[in-house]
Amino acid sequence: MKSLLIIDGYNVIKNFYAGSTSFSDKRKQFIKDISNCLDYKDFTKVVVFDSKEQSFDYSEKVGEIKVIYSGYHKSADSIIENIVTSNTSYNKIIVVTSDLALQQVIFGVKNTLRKSSREFYYEISKK
Repeated sequence: MKSLLIIDGYNVIKNFYAGSTSFSDKRKQFIKDISNCLDYKDFTKVVVFDSKEQSFDYSEKVGEIKVIYSGYHKSADSIIENIVTSNTSYNKIIVVTSDLALQQVIFGVKNTLRKSSREFYYEISKK
């Protein structure tokens, strides 16, 4: 069974990764936490971040995680919506977000579940 985990990255980071470290350091720690979480070891993992600093979408692989940065002409939500609504090759898709508008899109897509940012943070931060 092919499963996909899509995470609205800043939605989790801004709510649960406090402290005086830079956003870059918080992103790195967040991705490390996702990599170390055994609950999703068999999932294809995608993290999407809003990026106001570049004019085009950019993606990179960090270990086994695909990280996408939206350009300033798109939002992370629109990229996540596109992935969810156009992807038919997965039997199960979990989208991590607490964004109400994105949740409404997710609830209408077959085989797609929503997980709150809070719930996901507690899963990946448990030791």
